[in-house]
Amino acid sequence: MRSKKTDRSLWLGVAGLGACLAMSVAIRRMRLANIRGEVVLITGGSRGLGLALAREFARLDCRIAICARDEAELERARSSLEKDGADVLAVPCDVSDNSQVQNLIDSVRSRFGRVDNLVNNAGVITVGPVENMTLQDFEAAMAVMFWGVVYPTLAVADEMRSRGTGRIATITSIGGKVSVPHLLPYCCAKFAAVGFCEGLRTELNRFGVKVITIAPGLTRTGSYRRAQFKGAHPDEALWFTLSATLPFLSMGAERAARQIVRAVRAGRPEKILSTQAVVLARANGVLPGVVPNILSIANRLLPAGTPDRDSMITGAQAEASKGTLFRAMTTLGRRAAERLNENFESGRGPQSKSGQESLMANLKGRRRGNMNNPSSKSDAGDGRQVDRIREPLEQSTEGPSHAEISARAYELWVEEGQPSDAAERNWLNAERELGMKRAAPETPRRSSTRAA
Repeated sequence: MRSKKTDRSLWLGVAGLGACLAMSVAIRRMRLANIRGEVVLITGGSRGLGLALAREFARLDCRIAICARDEAELERARSSLEKDGADVLAVPCDVSDNSQVQNLIDSVRSRFGRVDNLVNNAGVITVGPVENMTLQDFEAAMAVMFWGVVYPTLAVADEMRSRGTGRIATITSIGGKVSVPHLLPYCCAKFAAVGFCEGLRTELNRFGVKVITIAPGLTRTGSYRRAQFKGAHPDEALWFTLSATLPFLSMGAERAARQIVRAVRAGRPEKILSTQAVVLARANGVLPGVVPNILSIANRLLPAGTPDRDSMITGAQAEASKGTLFRAMTTLGRRAAERLNENFESGRGPQSKSGQESLMANLKGRRRGNMNNPSSKSDAGDGRQVDRIREPLEQSTEGPSHAEISARAYELWVEEGQPSDAAERNWLNAERELGMKRAAPETPRRSSTRAA
């Protein structure tokens, strides 16, 4: 039987430990910079984690600038933030285009005078085995998630260096620490961004500019609906969507945003989000040869590749074809998508075989609408290239082929002013598969309203 003296010593030890922990938390909070009134520029801030970050920074009375490629999406985000009382500037911008980035920075400086904090958040993701990826998939990932980090960072670095203060945070990924199967273009771009940020910190730290690398694990933002899936589309969408949605595998977006903002205020060199991501990153550092071997075993459980390198569907399209059980399992993800502006028309994506009839009907309706409204203009010009595919397809007795749907999907996206790299590739493939001998149409002007 323990003595009273032993019990007292035990309680004193527990109390001392609690006091140390409380003091540690208090010290960390004291080290957090007061960023009230500062200007925060967030790329890809119209939806998902970017929008959650904008809300969190606005909660701290920061002045917010957001950019994205989709103007309608950007306007919804601006309106949502302003309803919460935020001072917001929303600028359409494709961060893979340096001239648009320069215009973005000029707009922010014109409105707010400076950029105190830059958060590089814009991203795209294509899921599928490497045998289904094309060179263009890698180029598109690098354009947004590497050059889309370099351009805005260099645009504000001189300003921050001359002031002797500033913070540059880049949202990379655990995929920038450990290369994950079926996400190779994404991981390549994230690895490049991590290397850029780590090197940049060593050079800018002496000027008082803090460079913060954020590496989230799976985050429940609803962004799976915008992901593009190649190869065995439904199966790829299934594993990725569940991984990015189930609570024991993914972190809530708002929780992630709070941790990221805290890391930015503290000027931490690096912050890895979620216990699973921390364990994976640390294990890969200690056992660099073992973790890839384990992942290669996991890769055997993922869907096999297919001969088709060009077709893809979005997560929203895949979701539309799933049953009640799947919808029940992804409830949290769909709620996040609703909160974070990730919902959009699933019919806009290409090549979903189940959506072919509705897509064709939609296209015909749009063409009739444009013909009845001569003042309606689009990047597709006078629509002559539309006629090039429409007339022979309407005469077909065998129904539309995959290539035909690709071409029609591209027509739809162009009419909406939102052509994408994937749509352009599908157009060219459709041209070849349909055996059209005429010259390809002039590539439409790249709209700044493409989804970030």
